[in-house]
Amino acid sequence: MLIEDRNGHMCDTPEQVHNAFLEYYQSLLGAKQETKRVHRKIIEQGPRCNVDHHSLLNRQVIGKEVRNILFGIPDIKSPGPDGYTSKFFKDAWGVIGGDVITAVQDFFTHKKLLRKINATTLTLVPKLYNYFKLLFISNGDIFGYSQADKFEFNYHPLCKEVKLENLMFADDVLLFSRGDACSMMLLLRSFSTFSEASGLQTTRLKKTDCECLVEKICSRIHNYGAKKFSYTGRLVLVKSVHSTLHSYWASMFVLPKGIISKIEATCRNFLWDNSPDYRRIPLVTWDKLSCSKEEGGLGLKDQETMNKAMIGRLVHWIMEEKDLIWVQWVNKNYL
Repeated sequence: MLIEDRNGHMCDTPEQVHNAFLEYYQSLLGAKQETKRVHRKIIEQGPRCNVDHHSLLNRQVIGKEVRNILFGIPDIKSPGPDGYTSKFFKDAWGVIGGDVITAVQDFFTHKKLLRKINATTLTLVPKLYNYFKLLFISNGDIFGYSQADKFEFNYHPLCKEVKLENLMFADDVLLFSRGDACSMMLLLRSFSTFSEASGLQTTRLKKTDCECLVEKICSRIHNYGAKKFSYTGRLVLVKSVHSTLHSYWASMFVLPKGIISKIEATCRNFLWDNSPDYRRIPLVTWDKLSCSKEEGGLGLKDQETMNKAMIGRLVHWIMEEKDLIWVQWVNKNYL
């Protein structure tokens, strides 16, 4: 296994990989930081627990509740560190049921949990495209669909007419606002307030997140080995391969200007010297090479312009009502 740690170093030995995982999750789950208290008026605007709710939460947990919850867990759910799935506890309930109920009740009474019970096993699981679990939460109501459990909820109110059931995942949220400066400022201010109160950080697409695009182009060039291409051959590769490796990202995000500059520099270096590390002054500027052949250039694509055009295509799809589910949803609810 080969992974990259928080400092950008590649770890390939079992000990290094172990330490990299440990360091990451300790900083993620074990770090303490100061947070601001949420303003009381904000809390009062949302739903709150009443006296009956408090009584319900504080009452003694009974054995029937423990059994019902355990037997409600699917048999194929991931096992704990000991390897036993919920299926084992169900089949052996006649023998161990009393001990399980006592352990759960003891936790709610003394507020202490055995460290070994609370252990976590980190498992790298590949994503399967034929499995998904989707969930909406809106004003306390739950909507969505779970393919694994074959259990259907109701449509989200804004998605019923277009029969859309996968706009929001359980851990993802789409936020919409007007495109003016005032709305953007209020949205960013809300993010900042949430971050200060929860300790969670909101992030934007940064230059470091996109470095892999430059590395991909450099890797492709290094894979050519000792092959020496002519100027014509290198021009064809830059046009058809190197300038398109990041097309998917460019169609989804406005890439940082620093990354666009690095991509163009790498393509330019390969064009002049068959290497991503050309150090001399180019014979012709990149701006000139990006002009059409009729204007004296080589017809290379200006990466920043191409990025804007590909993002603008999304707006064009909305305007022409392209047959895409997200376009239908936007047009139905906002246009």
